[in-house]
Amino acid sequence: MKIVPFKIPKSDKATILFQDDRNKKPYAKLHQHAELQITWVEKGQGNMLVGDSFESFKRGDVFLFGAHLPHVFKSEKKCSMVSIFFTENSFGFDFFKLKEFRKIRSLFDLAQKGIRVKSNTGELFSTMNIFEKSAGASRIIQFLAILKLVSESRKGELSVFAYNKQFNANEAKRMSAVFDYTLKNYAKEIKLEEVAAQCMLSKNAFCKYFKQRTNKTFFQFLIEVRIEKVCEAMLKENNSNMSEIAYAVGFNNLSNFNRQFKKIKLMTPREFLAKAQSVS
Repeated sequence: MKIVPFKIPKSDKATILFQDDRNKKPYAKLHQHAELQITWVEKGQGNMLVGDSFESFKRGDVFLFGAHLPHVFKSEKKCSMVSIFFTENSFGFDFFKLKEFRKIRSLFDLAQKGIRVKSNTGELFSTMNIFEKSAGASRIIQFLAILKLVSESRKGELSVFAYNKQFNANEAKRMSAVFDYTLKNYAKEIKLEEVAAQCMLSKNAFCKYFKQRTNKTFFQFLIEVRIEKVCEAMLKENNSNMSEIAYAVGFNNLSNFNRQFKKIKLMTPREFLAKAQSVS
């Protein structure tokens, strides 16, 4: 799998594009494109890589990705997603520079790291459904309403740092190999030699390469993957047996697991489970 410099297929007359990806597996290649992207997960669940962040996605999630932000959704089963693609200049170079769009311009800056929308999702779903069925000026009005809702919502950043670099396929092929290998082997011990071999690099060269592109070590990334898998297991089975889950995903020390979980999620595993149960 490579990072693909993907070109969104729209006609010269199109200012914004609606893409229907219902009842199919997500596009499986790590990719980036010049357009910003708003995606609503109508059905399904899985994992995604956004910039340097490994996250889960589920039914009801809404995301906004900035231009050229590498991302991929991965799921073993079919999902249903709809997406809107646009650029800051879709309506002309000065349109979003109007003072009335100050909050939306700030939203575009945040999108460089990727955004998970945490409120107003019900209203967003309804507005996106109207957008899908609209045309002409009505579609543009609904699109602006979507941007307004996202700008006014509570949001969480996904990637630690913004991406403003356009990758070519050869340069990023190594990172894609690391991602795939980690997803397949996170539950067992992974040695640096093994993962470096996926990139055809020495241990030292791989460590430098990975740190330069993600601002973290490979083992920090591996811990994030394992913690996310712990969260998935707890929520899927409503399972409170933390030690059993921790060992199953590759942790061999319970105190280290608890410490890493709190560092990443800013709460203990039991606090996380209790919070999830309270809102379900």
